[in-house]
Amino acid sequence: MLSSTNTSARLPPSLGDFTLNASFNASLSAGHDAAAHRPVAAVKGIRKYYELGGEKRWILRGVDFHVQPGECVILSGPSGSGKSTLLSILGCLLTPDGGELIIDGRAVEKLPPAQQALIRRDLIGFIFQRFQLIRGLSAEENVALPLALQGLPAAEAKRRAGELLARVGLGDHRRAIPTRMSPGQCQRVALARAVITNPKLILADEPTAALDSHAGAEAMNLLRALVKDSGAAAVVVTHDPRILEYADRQCHIENGLLQ
Repeated sequence: MLSSTNTSARLPPSLGDFTLNASFNASLSAGHDAAAHRPVAAVKGIRKYYELGGEKRWILRGVDFHVQPGECVILSGPSGSGKSTLLSILGCLLTPDGGELIIDGRAVEKLPPAQQALIRRDLIGFIFQRFQLIRGLSAEENVALPLALQGLPAAEAKRRAGELLARVGLGDHRRAIPTRMSPGQCQRVALARAVITNPKLILADEPTAALDSHAGAEAMNLLRALVKDSGAAAVVVTHDPRILEYADRQCHIENGLLQ
């Protein structure tokens, strides 16, 4: 399951003048200089449990974790260890049962649901194992969709999506639908979709699991390039030992604890 001090130098130049919507944009701009030195995302003492048969099963048992701007952190561990649960909490998709989640300097659990949704929409990009592309839409339309959700006119969203697809080597495939593309090409579309809004945090859940070794290496090289170019932070959950070399830092999680 990308923001820094000079946005015009990152990704397609046309993305540099894009701003977040309404009054929320003003709060995102506050404290920008300090933001360059603080973690993009951090959890402190995070706990999470599920109830099975009337009993609590603790998935996370007081995890402390952070990721800095420009850093790619890989989370590894056996199935059921809690790594995907931690990724879902970082993505504001799952509410923890204890501890603190901080995204871009904000204590997320203290925010109302509407503001949590804005953080998820404007500050976080998601990359999934099975791509999660909309089959009936072209590559360009899939990549443009997050911009459309932010209120950008469709024509401009498609233009920017086309430029980004050209950057990731898919300029000739922008009108192709997912069923007419290879798994590696679909994952590049998914990567482009994840970064089109210039997020500060990229979360990738098993991004190479459906790819062969060549396509997996290609996807990870592209992810690293996008992260380094933009100053975003990336957290990658994986079982794939082939991609550990792409990490700036590796964290192993087991039995709900970071080792």
